[in-house]
Amino acid sequence: MVSAFILIRDFWPEKGAVWRLFKNDMLAKTRTSRSSAVWNVVMPIVPLGFYIILSSMNVFPDVDTMNRLTFVSIGVTLWLLFAGLISVPMNTLESTLKALETDRLSILSQLIIRLSGLFFDSFLRVIAVLVILVLFSPDQITPNPVFIPFVFLASLCCFGVGVFLGALNLAFGNISKLVSIVLQYGIFVSGVIFPVARLGKFGEYIAYNPLFMAIDSVRSFIVLGVYQPTVIFWSAIALGLCLFLWSSSILCILKSELRGRL
Repeated sequence: MVSAFILIRDFWPEKGAVWRLFKNDMLAKTRTSRSSAVWNVVMPIVPLGFYIILSSMNVFPDVDTMNRLTFVSIGVTLWLLFAGLISVPMNTLESTLKALETDRLSILSQLIIRLSGLFFDSFLRVIAVLVILVLFSPDQITPNPVFIPFVFLASLCCFGVGVFLGALNLAFGNISKLVSIVLQYGIFVSGVIFPVARLGKFGEYIAYNPLFMAIDSVRSFIVLGVYQPTVIFWSAIALGLCLFLWSSSILCILKSELRGRL
């Protein structure tokens, strides 16, 4: 807990600089040419559009509780967000530490800068999902604002997992390659685009996947307005938050060791 407060304390005076760096990066991408600006907006939506096209072609089965297109679009958007919160810290932790040798920004600020592209892409996908909800199932949506803290909690958990895996990758190597494969193809066997109720016995095991539980809870709160968390769900959240606090300690230790070398 103390480590998390230390990281936030170091980051807080730098939040303005982080925002300026993110804004300048986005402006630089849009100033190159009109085609580049359009491309930067279109590309984040392409993966979501791919699954939407497959859904409209009846590749995915119907869902009993909500529109199939709504089910898939929300699920894919959340999966890409949570998977990114794991993969970005995991893959960039080494470069983040190297940047501390020449950059005055704190380690948390460095990670947030590396996550800024993911946040921008997720923002564009959320807009696309809102358009889908309005066009295809406006009468079926009863959103419950409780989904917001659920997204926040799940994001913290995923970030903690990403930092932890990044530390393992520094120690042992090749961890990121294995995890990247799981995150890339795991969406097909995670209950995100195929309802677990239609997967038979296999679906019963998928229901215990922490990522599925997080996505299913948020999706249910957005569309149905209700969700009944299980003990296993809260246990997974508690474990994820513990891992987040542990990852904060890892970042503080890595920062201290780096400062000791300089």
